[in-house]
Amino acid sequence: MPVPYGDNNFRSLNHVEFGRQLERATDGGITIKVHSSGSLFKNVEIKNATRSGQAPIGEFLLSRLSNENPVSGMDSVPFLANSYANAKKLWNIQRPAVEKTGDLSGMKFRASNAAT
Repeated sequence: MPVPYGDNNFRSLNHVEFGRQLERATDGGITIKVHSSGSLFKNVEIKNATRSGQAPIGEFLLSRLSNENPVSGMDSVPFLANSYANAKKLWNIQRPAVEKTGDLSGMKFRASNAAT
């Protein structure tokens, strides 16, 4: 799982924990190796690496898709969501449009913040 953040960034730590929980839940049937700090793919390459299947899972900022679907950039509008609760509300609003775009490109999206 390529991620652009460093080992000690809360997002990377969340992904490591997600991998642990998934491995436990599947009795070791599924394992996730987190490649932090852009060590597997650079930040700008993660979207296309996951889209093309070079990486089965990865994280990138949703706003990176705003050139393909403007609704994907809503979460990067300053002050639009000023708390995790508001970010969750925003995600619930934008999710159907984002998932439709994701379905068309073969990708699935999951919010990865403390609000979910």
